[in-house]
Amino acid sequence: MVDKVVAVREGKLCQSRQVILLALDGKNNQETATLLGVSVNTVKTLKKGAYAKLRTLLAPLSDEEIFMLLALLAASCLNPS
Repeated sequence: MVDKVVAVREGKLCQSRQVILLALDGKNNQETATLLGVSVNTVKTLKKGAYAKLRTLLAPLSDEEIFMLLALLAASCLNPS
């Protein structure tokens, strides 16, 4: 039973990551839903949860640190290795 719960949680985390990466790539909710084979409401729920988690993780950082992190992220999206 515990293994099943862990597997479901890991699957949702993976989906949340995919949703955020697709949003960063400029995909809207409908496009993301189609690509992942889920409903638009699922995309919205996953995105909401991912953003809440990011807010929690970024809360201790200063505005300067967040700006630098976002600049690095944008640069890596524009110039993938």
